[in-house]
Amino acid sequence: MEMLIVLMGSAQEAGDDARAAALFALYTEQFPTDPRRQMLTTFYAPDRPIQVGHTVPAFEAPSLDDPTRKVSRETLPAPYVLLDFWATWCGPCVGEME
Repeated sequence: MEMLIVLMGSAQEAGDDARAAALFALYTEQFPTDPRRQMLTTFYAPDRPIQVGHTVPAFEAPSLDDPTRKVSRETLPAPYVLLDFWATWCGPCVGEME
C-alpha cells in the first residue's frame, strides 16, 4: 500500500495525471477501508475540487492583516494567486509564521 501511495505522488509530481488517476483507482479498489482514503482522495481523485489549471472553489476566510475584512476568490487581486495553508499542528510551520 505504501508503495502505491508513493507512486501516486511521483506520477502527479511528474505531471502524469492519467497515471496518478489510474493508481488512485487501483488503491481505492484494493484498500477500500484505509483510514487515509479521504485525505488521499483530496490529492489524487480525478474529480477532486482543487486541481492545477482549474478555478479554485469558492471560499471565504478572515484576512490576517484585518480580521474584519474577508478574503475570498472574488477579492483576490490577480488571475493567478498562490494560496499557502499552514498547519497549526506543525511546529516548524508555526515557527515560520509572522
